[in-house]
Amino acid sequence: MSKSLKGKPVSYEQAIAELPAAEQAMLDHSAEYSTAYEQAVLELRRLYAIMAKDRARSILAHRRYDALRTVVDEGEPDTKRLIDSRLIDDPSVTAGLLEAVASGEVETKHEARKNTPVNMVLLVGGLARVTSKTEAQTLAAILIRQPI
Repeated sequence: MSKSLKGKPVSYEQAIAELPAAEQAMLDHSAEYSTAYEQAVLELRRLYAIMAKDRARSILAHRRYDALRTVVDEGEPDTKRLIDSRLIDDPSVTAGLLEAVASGEVETKHEARKNTPVNMVLLVGGLARVTSKTEAQTLAAILIRQPI
């Protein structure tokens, strides 16, 4: 004989008689717990999906803001060119060719200097000391924020 939870002994016949009802009660409570657990898990998954969509929208909005902020920080594009023609040494004319032409050994149509387009951004160093600045030089100095 075994004892029940209340401490009273339970006979074999009594245990066989009560066992199906106890089993059904156990299954009913277990099923209620399982159903509630499944509903809770489904609700958590639904809420997680909502949170994931909101986070994705937030990240996209952040990326769009960063892209727009970069464009605004760069400022408006300058429509004026910073290229100017200058008389510079022709790179195709070497010192040896100049000596050969000077000594009369060679005749050539090459000129030692010619007008060449030059990026004025490269020439703004020391521009404050230049008295006759061109507009392209001034624009180049403004572009890289050199004092004129």
